[in-house]
Amino acid sequence: MVFLGAADDATCSGSGAGDCSEANNICVAGTSKCACATTSFRKGGTECATRIVLKATCVVAETDPDQCVVGAECKDDGKGAKKCLCKTTHYESSANCVPRIVPGATCAAKQCVTHASCNTTSTKCKCDAGYTATPTAKPTICSGVMKVPTLSYMLAVPIFVSMMSLLR
Repeated sequence: MVFLGAADDATCSGSGAGDCSEANNICVAGTSKCACATTSFRKGGTECATRIVLKATCVVAETDPDQCVVGAECKDDGKGAKKCLCKTTHYESSANCVPRIVPGATCAAKQCVTHASCNTTSTKCKCDAGYTATPTAKPTICSGVMKVPTLSYMLAVPIFVSMMSLLR
C-alpha cells in the first residue's frame, strides 16, 4: 500500500526513492507523484515516517493507524504497554506478521485461521469440530453456528423431571 504524502505530493520523473525530496518517499510508477514507501506510514497526515517494528513501543492514535509494520497493529501487550503486535488475522514468523493459513493449506502449529488447527498427520489446516470453511469470506475462515437450547426444550426438561419425581 502506498500513501500519497501531503507534504511531498510533488511530481517526480522516474520510479524510485531518489526522485523525491522527502525521506521515506518513493516515486510511484505511472503516476509521477511522490508517496510514502511501503516501509513508511503517513504520520499526522503530512510526513512519511518509518513504520515501527514488531514488539516495539507505539502510540495508539487514530491519525496514525498504519504506524506498525504490515500485518501488525498498535495494541496493549497485556502488561499495560502499547506495542506493535500481529493482528489476529496474522501470526509472527521471523519478526514479521504473516497472514494466517486457510483450511486445506500446509501449516505448522499455531498458524491456522481462528477456529482451525494444524492436523499433525496431514500438516494441513482443518476447521475445528462444529466449524466449516467459509470460502466466500476473504481470506477463507472457519465459521460455525453456536447451538442454543430452544425455549420449548428449556420448558420440556423441567416438566419431564417433575413427572419423573411423581412416578416414584
